[in-house]
Amino acid sequence: MSAADSHGTRGAELLLEHVASLDPVDHHGPSARERLERIVGGYLARMLVGALSGNRRQRRRSMD
Repeated sequence: MSAADSHGTRGAELLLEHVASLDPVDHHGPSARERLERIVGGYLARMLVGALSGNRRQRRRSMD
């Protein structure tokens, strides 16, 4: 293996490590929806998500 090959491999490894460290998603914790429902309750969480997502069908269903 030449010096250029080992440098390229190490660069790719470092790049993958940096990208992985930037991943903001905590796959072990509660989802954003679960956290919102816990704070404001299920009904209000559905209304907020529907209003913010622009999902008119969801908004109409929440108001019933």
